[in-house]
Amino acid sequence: MTRRAAALGLAAVMLAGCATLPEPTVAPLPGRICQQQLKPRRLVCVDAPPVEPARAAQARTLAPMGPGSTVYILRQHWSDDIKPVSVSAGAGAPLATLPRSVVRLQLPPGEQLLRLQWQGGSYQLRLQARAGEVRVLRLEGWVFWSLREYWLTPMEAAEARPLLNGLRFLGER
Repeated sequence: MTRRAAALGLAAVMLAGCATLPEPTVAPLPGRICQQQLKPRRLVCVDAPPVEPARAAQARTLAPMGPGSTVYILRQHWSDDIKPVSVSAGAGAPLATLPRSVVRLQLPPGEQLLRLQWQGGSYQLRLQARAGEVRVLRLEGWVFWSLREYWLTPMEAAEARPLLNGLRFLGER
């Protein structure tokens, strides 16, 4: 019985090492945000300026950002890929997203075109922005081998709030 218990204990210790994430070997450069991915085990980074903690806290409440329309884009989906997806509106510079992240866009009132761009594809969504409105969109997608597709799906703020605790705020435009 003791040999069996010792063998099981040794196996548990050896398998526990497989379940932990390896530490990143290189620290990210300033102005970059990185995430450790489980499969394949690698570090994925995007360019992003540092975010003030107060701005991140404000984003977690889904608060309006200014006089125009505020659009929150949540990237949190069970079948999400590890590749970055860029989000842009109008002539503004794109914001890069990673899995389990959120970005915020300030749009002027009127018809707006939101664009997603990723390696090998793109997606566009037209929406009517109204002053003072807050919209929440979920960035969803699927991957099959080298094929990727992403799209934006509207969601209610009440449905989005519980998800925000597990998401990293990457920035705003």
